[in-house]
Amino acid sequence: MKLASKSLSTRISLNVLFIVSVLFIISIAVVAVSSHKLIADEANKSAQHLLDATSAELEKTLKEVEFTTNSMSWLVREHLDDSAYLCRIISQMTKENATIIGSAVALRPGYLKDRQHYMLYGYRDADHDTCFINQLAGTGYDYAGMEW
Repeated sequence: MKLASKSLSTRISLNVLFIVSVLFIISIAVVAVSSHKLIADEANKSAQHLLDATSAELEKTLKEVEFTTNSMSWLVREHLDDSAYLCRIISQMTKENATIIGSAVALRPGYLKDRQHYMLYGYRDADHDTCFINQLAGTGYDYAGMEW
């Protein structure tokens, strides 16, 4: 049976049903888009808070390390010519501070009369809780050419 041959009330009912269906689909789409935007905004806020907390934690740790190294710098300046004492300072700083896993003393090239390059590097071996000291200068490690 054709639509034209149907009664006026049937045609009106079908048109209303069509319009309501279109409006329902549009409203569902608007709710979906709005929900997606709200969820994305909330996820971004959560990620930003986590990033801020992580950044604050890192900054706190770096300030502790900076304080430790600054408080030891006068000892290094007083004993620049005593390699054994510098090894002891690096070893003690690395052993006694859980935040620091490695430390170095590097002198500018030509500072020592008997050596062109001088860089001691100490690190803690987590497995053995031991501190090892290496002389990195002269091993192909161009510490003076690096950006610090």
